[in-house]
Amino acid sequence: MARCYVFLLFVFLTGGVCVIFGCASFGFRSISLTSPRMLMPLSGSESIDSSIICVLPFYSQEKIPELWLRRIGENYARALQVKNIGASVRFFDTYRDFVVHRKECHLLVEGSVERMLATGGGQSQEIALLVKIRELETDRVIFSMLQKGNSHPGEDIDLYWSTRVGETGYSMRKLIEAVSYQFADFLKNEMVKNSRKSSRSRI
Repeated sequence: MARCYVFLLFVFLTGGVCVIFGCASFGFRSISLTSPRMLMPLSGSESIDSSIICVLPFYSQEKIPELWLRRIGENYARALQVKNIGASVRFFDTYRDFVVHRKECHLLVEGSVERMLATGGGQSQEIALLVKIRELETDRVIFSMLQKGNSHPGEDIDLYWSTRVGETGYSMRKLIEAVSYQFADFLKNEMVKNSRKSSRSRI
């Protein structure tokens, strides 16, 4: 009888641990970023480190509010600054302002929003972006890539005696911040790779 009691207690405790760890593993919101698809690789000849990089609000053929398009551009400019890419980074609210200061810029970061699903209310969010870096002196694209990201709410957990509701998803603002830093990190890695290639070629 004692053995049976101990066994039942063991099963109960084991089940409790599983439930606790299940609660810790599930129910939490998340952001998932697809690996970027590089369309135009960065060659070794561009010196981005010494360039003044200008950034514009993104554009889109979809009906996306200008506030979002400007916010995306601001986030990409901020990410480049934080990652210390370029001699300096400047963001222009409008294309008209950029034209006035165009001669002060060496490179231009511009992008288009291919898809944006901003559901609000903490539900699933989705964004797809095409981002380019243009050398203004020659007006040629020196780097471009496609990015995709999703924000997911946490799943509900059925505990038999009750249901734990999962966390609401991250906002579109958080998702935009995530893809902007992904871009800056990816570009930084490409710059490091090209720098190493250039160093080996000179040996």
